[in-house]
Amino acid sequence: MQRGKPISDEQRRIVLRLLEQIGAEGYAYRGQLDGAYVVPGCECGCPSFDFVSVGGPPAPPHPTRLLADGYASASDGHDVGMILWTDDGLLRGLEFYGFAPIEPFDLPALDTVWILGTGPGPVWSRG
Repeated sequence: MQRGKPISDEQRRIVLRLLEQIGAEGYAYRGQLDGAYVVPGCECGCPSFDFVSVGGPPAPPHPTRLLADGYASASDGHDVGMILWTDDGLLRGLEFYGFAPIEPFDLPALDTVWILGTGPGPVWSRG
């Protein structure tokens, strides 16, 4: 079983913001962040992370359900995409990706985190 580290406050706040924006379904997942552990979700330099189930079943290698599809701005101003993954009712990971080859990049500022279709929209979608 993979050992992780406790989810950081910054990671937790970003996941909570996504969960709040998707409404009632998102609220059902909030309690899973209490005492959550995470491991890096990628080796490219992006801040993606996977949740580690301490004492529970191991996460599947490829989460199967997209819970939230969002976007944000990295600290250098580039837009990044985010996908919050679940499987069997458990949070499995938060994937970040650049719309341009910008890796590595840091976690985005909380006030720039939005679900697609809300907020100001990523730069590439603002006609």
